[in-house]
Amino acid sequence: MLKKFLLAIAAFILFCLLVVAGYVAYISATWQKDYSAIEKPAIQASTDPEVIKRGEYVAHALAHCSICHAPLEATMNRKPGDRPAMPGGFEWKMGPVGTLYSRNITPDNETGIGAWTDGELARAIKWGIGKDGKALTFMVFSAPALADEDLLAVVSYLRSTAPVKQQNKPHDVGFLGKWMASLAGPDFRKPFFEGLKYAPPAAEPSIERGAYLARGPAACIGCHSPFDMMSMKVSGAEFSGNTQAEPDKDDENMVYRIPNLTPDPKTGHIAKWDEESFVKRFQAGRVYKSSKMPWEAFREMSDADMRSVYRYLKTLPPAVHYVGASHRPASEDPEKDPR
Repeated sequence: MLKKFLLAIAAFILFCLLVVAGYVAYISATWQKDYSAIEKPAIQASTDPEVIKRGEYVAHALAHCSICHAPLEATMNRKPGDRPAMPGGFEWKMGPVGTLYSRNITPDNETGIGAWTDGELARAIKWGIGKDGKALTFMVFSAPALADEDLLAVVSYLRSTAPVKQQNKPHDVGFLGKWMASLAGPDFRKPFFEGLKYAPPAAEPSIERGAYLARGPAACIGCHSPFDMMSMKVSGAEFSGNTQAEPDKDDENMVYRIPNLTPDPKTGHIAKWDEESFVKRFQAGRVYKSSKMPWEAFREMSDADMRSVYRYLKTLPPAVHYVGASHRPASEDPEKDPR
């Protein structure tokens, strides 16, 4: 009797292993879907100096393209006004997701975007789809939402930069990364464009401009909202923070957590900040070396844009979500409010 029971258990375990192995094989074989049918935006690069200048601002200060596509040394040593080349090569070691490398987005014909059409480049930025119609693994999840006015400006700016010949390593995507890509793809990006209304730069700050920046180019909504890995969707109040810990590479006892930006008086990170404190914090730039916040870019935002973001965040519905200090001991429970 015992022998039959053990054989039944062994058979069940073997069956489960075969199912898992089959699922892993299926995902590995099918995760790179063909999205060629997704329409390319009707974008044609402009040579207008004002359009190019706006694209430079979006790429380096708002959408922070140069934080990922420039060499790490150039990023970490960047001073206000620096415009590093963007030949890619930045490495992200993301555990089971894989190791990803940023792409060369200079207009080099062989290793960069020189051979891409404006429509292909615009589609890559908007939907995370490559020239070959396959999803660009990192862009799907990281590129911010841009209105067509800024999309045109960025494409125009990238065309105007000097080409750099640099062939980067291909992504080494792990099973988790393939699984995420198979579930999401460009559809993951659609909710971030819903209701996105372009508000042009202006000398005076406005809530409308802040809403566009926080939900669009600056991508505050993507990082500062709770996220469910199973559904690949925002899983709680927008801008209410994320308790997922990011290790501090300089101190193994500390972690980073993404703060709650809503004006909840108890758990909102900036609830008690006045506008001047917010602006001064952004202008100060990086405090912690390994923080994921792209301070080098955001400190170059115009005064009006910083104030616009602040004023928009203050209009958000207060969300009670305790995240705690953004830099805190790893041993602290991120959901337990000690106060």
